[in-house]
Amino acid sequence: MDVNTAAYRVVQIATGEIPKKSPVKSKAGKLGALARIKSLPKAKRKEIARKANKARWNKYKAVPQKGKGENGTSHS
Repeated sequence: MDVNTAAYRVVQIATGEIPKKSPVKSKAGKLGALARIKSLPKAKRKEIARKANKARWNKYKAVPQKGKGENGTSHS
C-alpha cells in the first residue's frame, strides 16, 4: 500500500466511511487461537509453525535483492 492509499484509508476511517474493526471480533479471534493452541498436540503446533516459517522465507527468496550478485556479493 502506498502512502497516498494509506492516507485515503485513514480519512475514510476517520469520517466513518469505513467502520473500524470490531473489538469483539478481535477478542473472539484471539480466544479461538488460544483454544486451537490448547487443543493441538505440541508436535502438530511445531509442524504448523515450521510450514508457516518456510512459506515466509520462500516469499523473500523469490524477490531478488538490489545490488546482489548470484553468490550474494555486491557488485563494486
